[in-house]
Amino acid sequence: RLTKVWLFALAIILLTLSVAALVIVFSVEHNWFYDSYNITQTNSASYTNHYGLWRLCFYANQTCASWFSTASPYNLYVEQRLNQAQVGINAWQALEIVFLFLVASTLIIALVAIICYKFDKTIHYYLAVLTGFCIWPAAAVGISSLFVFGFSVYNVAVNPKGLDWCFYVNIAAVVLSIGGAIFLTIYGILLKKPIKTVGINENEIELKLDERIDLAIQKYEL
Repeated sequence: RLTKVWLFALAIILLTLSVAALVIVFSVEHNWFYDSYNITQTNSASYTNHYGLWRLCFYANQTCASWFSTASPYNLYVEQRLNQAQVGINAWQALEIVFLFLVASTLIIALVAIICYKFDKTIHYYLAVLTGFCIWPAAAVGISSLFVFGFSVYNVAVNPKGLDWCFYVNIAAVVLSIGGAIFLTIYGILLKKPIKTVGINENEIELKLDERIDLAIQKYEL
């Protein structure tokens, strides 16, 4: 039984790390990928544009703007991206939001389930099973977001281009969610549904036994 609980606890740790990785990805402005679109060399120095989930930053001064900024001169860089991959960018952002929501929801359910372990085995059982049903769609959405990013956002970039560290952090979040899904599934398979037992009060048994003895004595005396 203790081994089963450790499986569940390990799954919670993996989900926590996955959520932490996604929070980093969401909060960092411009470290998903980069390219050299519309860059002019200054003093033989080569600059790049850096792109993130919500914002992008531009070469030497690293001035940043939203993906949907219309202010000059940033709109030159933004429009280039939007003309190439607006649908891909929107889908990528939406999938990342859903991924974070599902993983965080699964983590919350798992934490409630582990708290209920000592108090109510039945609630723990149903919550543990629910986590297994929640985490696999989350992992599927995470994988889908990587494919959408790769084929509909990154691949439309002009050369030279490259991936930055946030991309790899997001891959780690997906891998961690898959690991958590595997452990939760194994735990759900090993977990047995608790059988409700009728509570027996020893005092009531003794009282009923005394009553039967008294009745037997009365019948014998008669």
